Amino acid sequence: MVPTKKILSEDRKKHDTQVGLKHILAEYSTRHDTRELAKKLDIEYPTMMRKLNPNDDQDLHVSELVKFIEATKYTWKDLELRKAEEPDLTLLDEIELRLGRVVTTAVKRPKYDFDFHGLSRLIKESSEATRAISEAFTDGKVTPVEAENCIKELHDLVYISMQLIQHLEKIEMSGEAFKLTT
Repeated sequence: MVPTKKILSEDRKKHDTQVGLKHILAEYSTRHDTRELAKKLDIEYPTMMRKLNPNDDQDLHVSELVKFIEATKYTWKDLELRKAEEPDLTLLDEIELRLGRVVTTAVKRPKYDFDFHGLSRLIKESSEATRAISEAFTDGKVTPVEAENCIKELHDLVYISMQLIQHLEKIEMSGEAFKLTT
């Protein structure tokens, strides 16, 4: 049997999380043309405004999340951002942060004879270093074991970074573009 105090505590956390996410959603209306966003999502404008209102209980459902984020590519108020056609990932970043994950842009591997393994390792090592540091700082103090783990992860990150830098310096020094062949 779960104690009532624990249930109330979990309900409070859920409420705080929902309120926090609702405030993040509310910020979208300052950066995006909400009428255009409603059109892209094929929902009525008043419904869109309710979903973005932190004081309204109308939620953005999980099934709508990806479509919502994708639609933000085309609804930026800032024309330069709209031209770039990059989605507004603020909400997704917050969710990832709360789950203790690091958000990175996936590297799409083109159909070339080039090994992107080093770049993939850089992303992996960055994530591991960030996770180690985050875990070490969570309780407000860093133990010698946590410091050792952080140092190890940061050394791994520096090592991979230096390998990529050496590769890029060879390309730079050659004076010629590195041609990716199909």
